[in-house]
Amino acid sequence: MQKEIEITYLIKDLTHVEEKLLGLGAVLTSTKILNRDIYQDGGDYFFRVSEERANDKVSFYLTLKSDGNANTVGKIKNAIELEREFSKVQIKTLINMIKLLGFKKTNSYQKTRKTYKLLDCECCLDIMDNQTYLEIEFSDTKNLEKIVNNIKDYIIK
Repeated sequence: MQKEIEITYLIKDLTHVEEKLLGLGAVLTSTKILNRDIYQDGGDYFFRVSEERANDKVSFYLTLKSDGNANTVGKIKNAIELEREFSKVQIKTLINMIKLLGFKKTNSYQKTRKTYKLLDCECCLDIMDNQTYLEIEFSDTKNLEKIVNNIKDYIIK
């Protein structure tokens, strides 16, 4: 079972945060627009359906996640995440199956994401609803601390 360990911060001054990340040696790996729908049934798991647009390519993903303190800003989240890419036709079928299982769409959102690789971490800068978030997926807390110490002046919460 694939585990995901991450923390998300609300940040200010996107330009300076990017400069700090690049100064530490970050490498930009992708820029994309994400349209996401969340399906829940009140249990411990939820589904996320994603449409990702990058470089004139559209991809579709279905993700099963454990709640893991969803939408918690500033706290480490340790969750199960299983994700797979599907065709547009397959995604439509899977959405119907999810609904038949009793899951209901509870949220939809769009965000722009820039993903960087840094110190064996994945750093995602997300712009959504006129706010900017930094999500850091990590396995070593020492690397997380190095990143956070360099951007702490830009963390709102």
